[in-house]
Amino acid sequence: TVVGNPAKEKMVEKPKNTVFSIKRFMGKGIEDVREDLPLLPFEVAPDSDHIIRLKIFGRDYTPPELSAFILRELKRNAEAALGEEIKSAVITVPAYFNDAQRQATKDAGRIAGLDVLRIVNEPTAASLAYGLDKRKQGTIAVYDFGGGTFDISILKLSEGIFEVLSTSGDTHLGGDDIDEILIRLVLGELKRRPDVHQLQAIRKAVNKAKEELSAVDRAYITVQELQYGREITREEFNKLIGPMIERTLRPCRQALQDAGLKPADIDEVVMVGAHFDSWHAGTGATDNAAGSAVMMEAMRILKTTGLKLRRTVRIGLWGGEEQGLLGSRAYVKDHFADPATMQLKPEHAKLSAYFNVDNGTGAIRGVYLQGNEAVAPIFQGWMEPFRNLGMTTLAIRSTGGTDHLSYDAVGLPGFQFIQDPIEYNSRTHHSNQDVYERVQPDDMMRNAVIVATFVYHAANRDEKLPRKPLPKPQPARRGAAS
Repeated sequence: TVVGNPAKEKMVEKPKNTVFSIKRFMGKGIEDVREDLPLLPFEVAPDSDHIIRLKIFGRDYTPPELSAFILRELKRNAEAALGEEIKSAVITVPAYFNDAQRQATKDAGRIAGLDVLRIVNEPTAASLAYGLDKRKQGTIAVYDFGGGTFDISILKLSEGIFEVLSTSGDTHLGGDDIDEILIRLVLGELKRRPDVHQLQAIRKAVNKAKEELSAVDRAYITVQELQYGREITREEFNKLIGPMIERTLRPCRQALQDAGLKPADIDEVVMVGAHFDSWHAGTGATDNAAGSAVMMEAMRILKTTGLKLRRTVRIGLWGGEEQGLLGSRAYVKDHFADPATMQLKPEHAKLSAYFNVDNGTGAIRGVYLQGNEAVAPIFQGWMEPFRNLGMTTLAIRSTGGTDHLSYDAVGLPGFQFIQDPIEYNSRTHHSNQDVYERVQPDDMMRNAVIVATFVYHAANRDEKLPRKPLPKPQPARRGAAS
């Protein structure tokens, strides 16, 4: 039995015996998932009226039994990392899971050899992970669009205690449904019905195109097994998935209504569900899991040291090829300003700075200033403790290709750290060699300390960091995605 990426690589070769999206089947009977079955390669056992049973390698498995394989793998990974036996666990589930689905999750933990201490709603866990429990009070909306489920929860925080005001969602709405929209698009254009192997090849191809559209305006769906290929633009993609995204609004409105609140009453929004870069057979270890891990560790440092911060600190782990669809460009446009019009939103005046790590796993050596000369003496002071680590460079010039540009484009201070290239441009960037063995752990730990220091200083300055003059509006080029 293999779990994770090794299993994903078997989707086309062994489609009937490679299981995915099993969480959707937890606590379900055959009638609950009948609409999904035509697009799934699994063989459903005859006695699945009340509990789904999938026939894998000639044996019947329930969803809890299959989920247990994943939990065992996580248990082994944790034991290897911590050097001790793991006996107990807290497992998170979608907030909208019913009693049968929660019990099925507990059963999976028990089968995996774990004592399940508690089942926690994923939105609550996300708020704790983001450190929002350190605030004294506030009202928080957690929007979680995952692979197979969507949740929206409204939480009230008072003196570090979370109270769930309302919960809504859809246990049958997520990234899998976007894949199925694209699969149906391909099936509608084929002249013959594909077999299960070809169906999985289609699934793999549309998933790849979906991820590529996060960075580019057009991508290609290529299925060699069927000699099929077609171009899909981001505009067409957005139209296709529009109804799917619209479906999330009804639960959001329902959650607000149940809590007796209006959108303006929400103090914080936590968005969950992003994934890191990966490129074909690589895992995206240095581009950009390394940068994401550095940022998460910087947040952990700030949280565990108990340092008082005068400004709110947020972390953005952009999905797919960072700047594109629903990434930093969309975030900046929705919250700060549209570079095409430069009509500023109220939050534009509140942001002090955005710091970015996205040049691989190498040690931080300085900062690109993006032409913002006024911050140079400030950063010189912040860098002083790290000069003996080789952080000595302030480059006035700009650098491109990553998320600080989204902020810089609307006149907000956005900075990318300068790093040792290691093998980033020569070997790992967008290649199947971008794997864990290329990561430099010692450099990443030092990088996290540097980032935490910069964030601490930016959060506690009397004034926000100096800004460059506002840029002029830059209307979107014809044919480009907005």
